[in-house]
Amino acid sequence: MRYTPNVVGFTFKKRELGEAGKVQFLRNAQNSVYGPKLLLGAKLKDDNLKKILPHLGAGRWTELENGDAGLTAAYAGNQTVFSAEQLTACMLTNLKYTTEAFVGAPMSTCVVSVPGWWSHRQRRAMINACAIAEIVPLRLVNDLSAVAFNYGFYNPDKFSEKSQKVMFVSLGHTGFQCNIVEMSKLNCAVKATAYDLSLGGYLIDEILANYFAERFNKKNGCVLQENKRAMLKVLLAVEAVKKTLNTNPFASINKETP
Repeated sequence: MRYTPNVVGFTFKKRELGEAGKVQFLRNAQNSVYGPKLLLGAKLKDDNLKKILPHLGAGRWTELENGDAGLTAAYAGNQTVFSAEQLTACMLTNLKYTTEAFVGAPMSTCVVSVPGWWSHRQRRAMINACAIAEIVPLRLVNDLSAVAFNYGFYNPDKFSEKSQKVMFVSLGHTGFQCNIVEMSKLNCAVKATAYDLSLGGYLIDEILANYFAERFNKKNGCVLQENKRAMLKVLLAVEAVKKTLNTNPFASINKETP
C-alpha cells in the first residue's frame, strides 16, 4: 500500500504536492495546507473548523463569497485565493497521475471514500473537486463501509453463509467513528454507526506537542507556542513519532531552537 501525504504547497514557480508538498510545508507553512479535504464544504466561521485550522498550516485563511474557507497563498508571483475544491483537486490530480503511471493506462473514474458524518454539502464539494481534477466519481462511500467491503473481499474464508456481526473502529485525524456490520459470504450490511467529532488524532497531537514544547521552553528559556511555524514542525514531528511507535518500542523527537 502506498501512502501519499495530503499536502499542497505553492512556490514562485509551481505547486508542490504529496511528499514534495510536505517538504514545502516545513519550509513555508504560510503557502501550504495540510489536509485540504478538511476544508471541503466548511464555513470559515464554523467552530469545528476553527479547532483544526491551526493544524492545517500557518496560511492566511480567507472567507470566500459564499462563506466557505479558502487559502490566500503566494503563487507565481501573485497573491491567489484558492477554494477548498481547488486545493483538494490538486491532490486528486496528483493521485490520478500516480495511479496512471502505476497501471500504465489512463484513469477517468474512481470511487472515493469520505467520513461517514460528512453532510450533503461536503459530499457535493468533493464531487466538485473531482470534476476540477477531471475525474468522474462513480460513488462516494463512507470510510468504514469501504473498510468493511475490503475486509470481506480479502477474507472470504472467515465467513460462512450464516451472518455474523463485526465491529470496525477508526480514530481519524479529526473524529472517531465506529460501525457494526453484519457480514456473510454473500452479504454485507451496516447495522449501526456512531461518530464523535470531539475526539480525533489531532487532539492527541496537540497534547503531545504542548508537552514537548513546555520541556523545550524550560530547557531553552523561550516560549515555543508563540512561534506558529515552530509549533507546526513540532506537530508534524509528533505525528511521525506516533507512527514510529506503532512498530517500535521507542521513538525520539528533535527540535532546533527557532
